[in-house]
Formats: sequence, structure tokens, C-alpha cells
Amino acid sequence: MSADVVFDGLADDFERDIYNSSKGYIRLKVLWHDLSEGLPRIHDGNWRILDAGGGMGQVAGKLATLGHRIVLCDPSTEMLAKAERALRAQGLQDRVQLVESTLQQLPERVSGKYEVILCHAVLEWLESPHDALFNLRHFLLPEGYLSLMYYNQNAALMTALLAGEFSVAWTYLTGGKVLSGYKKQSAPLDPQTVAQWLDEAGFDILCKSGIRIFHDHMPDECKKGSELEKLLEVEKRLRMTEPFASLGQHIHLICQLRN
Repeated sequence: MSADVVFDGLADDFERDIYNSSKGYIRLKVLWHDLSEGLPRIHDGNWRILDAGGGMGQVAGKLATLGHRIVLCDPSTEMLAKAERALRAQGLQDRVQLVESTLQQLPERVSGKYEVILCHAVLEWLESPHDALFNLRHFLLPEGYLSLMYYNQNAALMTALLAGEFSVAWTYLTGGKVLSGYKKQSAPLDPQTVAQWLDEAGFDILCKSGIRIFHDHMPDECKKGSELEKLLEVEKRLRMTEPFASLGQHIHLICQLRN
């Protein structure tokens, strides 16, 4: 039986704790900034895009407003229901096809090739992230783009150590899984390992940024109102500057499939 995590039973908690929080706000804003600047011709609005593990459809909805056509896949019926309601409210339901599917089931449930694949905050919840990454490449057109965001082992280790959670830090350091706030196990990934997987799968990394570099270490008063906007500007400005980029809670890579 697969140990992959599916968020049925947790969609409401996930929406509240992630997307309706300051950390979700920072995450989506910086991620969209990356996509807007890093994907050539994104504003032309004529791509077919596969959003693998697209959850509630926030990014898919933004891309649909630009005129792209998106196939959004997620194994959670609850997440897909929330995505459908949000897309209908925006009048975007005709541009986004919703498919209930794990990454492993994609060959059976999705057809065709895509100019862009999104895989955001998915690999860390999978039993075999390596295999999932290799499987995704088969859905890309030659020289297509992969937007990959994953939970950063370096940041997870630093956060645990700063909190004095030495046993958690050791688990991360040895590549183990730790229970998340949703009582589900996730495993942050080593950036060097992910870079090696991408190279073996035939991808070139075009750009790298850190998502939520500073937010999680800031006092609560810096996560509200105008202070949050100041924090967002700092996150955006330093997201691709080392050493900060390598300390984001998530690493976001825009990659291109070699011809």
C-alpha cells in the first residue's frame, strides 16, 4: 500500500492554516512573482498546462485568467471540490479541467503533452518522489517547462534547531519523515539530491528561488497589514540571492526539458 499523503479530511484545516494565513499569502505571492518573471511567454495565454497536485486551484485560476488551459489533478476529492467552487465563482470552470488522480495514476487518467507542468509542494508527501519526478517528464513537450516547488530540508533542519527540537532535526538530517501539523508524515528534500534527479531526468534548472525565507522566523507583528507587505517585498527581493535562496521553507525551481 502506498504511503503517499492525501488531504481528504483535512482540506478545511489546510485552507485555514495555509492559504488563509500570512504564510500562505507570502507563498502564493512569491510563487506567482517567480512564474510571471521566469516562464517565457506566460502572458501570451495559449499554453496547455498540467497542474499535478494542484489542490484548491489558486495557481491554476491565475493562469486561467491569462487564457491558458489547465488540467488540474489532485487525489483529494475535498480539494477538488474547493477548486471547483472557486473556479466557478470566477467564471473559469471552462478553462480548467479537474481530474481526481495521484501522480502515479496520471498515465491512465490524463492524455496529451503539455507546454508547462506545475508540481508545487507535492514531492515531500510522496513515498517515492524520485519516481514521480521522472514520470512527469513524459507529459512534457520537447523543451517544455517544469515549475517545481518542494519542502527544503535545509530550512526544516534550521527551523527545528532554532526551536530546540533536536530529535526532529536529527530525523530531518538523516532523511526521515516527521509528523506535520496535520498528523501526516512529510519528508523535506535535500536540494542537491533534487538537482541530481532533475539532471538525470533531462532537465536544466533555469532559475531557483526561496519561498518564505524570513516569514517563519519573524515576530507576529510583522505578519499583519502594512508590515506584512514590507516583509513580502523583502522576500521577493532576496528570493534568488544566496545564501537566502537556499534557506526558503520551500525551494522553487523553473526547469526546462532538454531537447
